[in-house]
Amino acid sequence: CVGIGEMSTSRFALTALAVAIGSFAIAQEPRALDRDAEKWVREKMSRMSVEEKVGQMIVPSFQSDFMKTILVIEDQPVMRNKTVTILKMEGFDVLEAADGAEGIRMAHDELPDLILCDIMMPERDGYDVLQAVRVNRPTATTPFIFFTAKGEKPDIRAGMNLGADDYLVKPTPRAELLEAIEARFERQRLNDERLRQEPQEALTQDRV
Repeated sequence: CVGIGEMSTSRFALTALAVAIGSFAIAQEPRALDRDAEKWVREKMSRMSVEEKVGQMIVPSFQSDFMKTILVIEDQPVMRNKTVTILKMEGFDVLEAADGAEGIRMAHDELPDLILCDIMMPERDGYDVLQAVRVNRPTATTPFIFFTAKGEKPDIRAGMNLGADDYLVKPTPRAELLEAIEARFERQRLNDERLRQEPQEALTQDRV
């Protein structure tokens, strides 16, 4: 007879295995954002033997950002689902919004660690979302990446002038997407560390 604790452990182990396998599978195909990612992973796993699946288990590269929350604001369901799948496979907690108005509400209510936002959307566009995020004190410094098909220099300049942290043009390769997210988290970590050190340095100088 299998106890409840053993069943929970088994389920946890299976979940961990699935995430590791999914991360490996997507890592092998940089163009995963250009196709149905979930279908692709299922097909990839179906062609792997048990030995291959276990042998390919790796420590996720996102370990330092485990369980950080990313809000994806994208009105195109296919692109939104692909992006969400990639991020979940990398271990992020992902929130979804189908338009700018919903994105603003979720940003204010959920306080994500990073926002990935399209520009051309119904209700409120990406520029409106960015402005609403920046004037709201709890989200004013939240890393914000524009993720859009608009790639002209004036569009990029407009986003950066409003306070966007980065600008990715769709379709974005998986590696480029994850590198941009990691860079934003690393920059935020350094800024937070600097802010924590400044009061201590001021106190030390006062004592001298």
